[in-house]
Amino acid sequence: MGEYGSLSRRLASEEREASKDEQQLRQLAGGVEATQRTASAINDEVRAQSVLLDDVEAGLSRTREEMMEARARAMALDRDPYSMKNFCALLMPVVLLFVMFLLLIHRVLVA
Repeated sequence: MGEYGSLSRRLASEEREASKDEQQLRQLAGGVEATQRTASAINDEVRAQSVLLDDVEAGLSRTREEMMEARARAMALDRDPYSMKNFCALLMPVVLLFVMFLLLIHRVLVA
């Protein structure tokens, strides 16, 4: 009976250890599942953000192209002798001379 009792206690001890191990494995499996759900959610968010970043990048590329075209048009206008800038530069002295001429006529008539 002594050998049987010792074997029985040993078996009960191993069953308790196995039960503890099984409980730890269930906890570990729960943690792995939670980590997998978190990783999946992060992956979904990264994919969504990637689409948004692609849209932003495409918008920036279009804007850059439009800015380069506008700059080229502005440079062409600067070289154009009939541009508004050159017109105003020529018109300003003419207007000043006209105003001075009117003031001179006014002084002659008043005097």
